[in-house]
Amino acid sequence: MYLYHFIYSLALLVALWMLPSDGTRFISYTENCENGKDDDQDGLIDLNDPDCSCTVAEPVSFNSKSLF
Repeated sequence: MYLYHFIYSLALLVALWMLPSDGTRFISYTENCENGKDDDQDGLIDLNDPDCSCTVAEPVSFNSKSLF
C-alpha cells in the first residue's frame, strides 16, 4: 500500500513539474502576416509584430483629370 502511494505521489510530482509555467511555451509558432491574428502568441498582430516583415500598401489615389 505504501509503495502505491509513493508511486502515485512521484507520478503526480513529475506531471506537475512538466507543466509549463507562464513564460514557457513548448510549441514554436510562426507569424502569418496576412490574416490579422496573433499567430505566434506574443500579443502583437501583423503590422505591430516585429517578427512580421509586413509592408503597408500605399493608398491608391486617382487623379480625376487623368481618367478622362
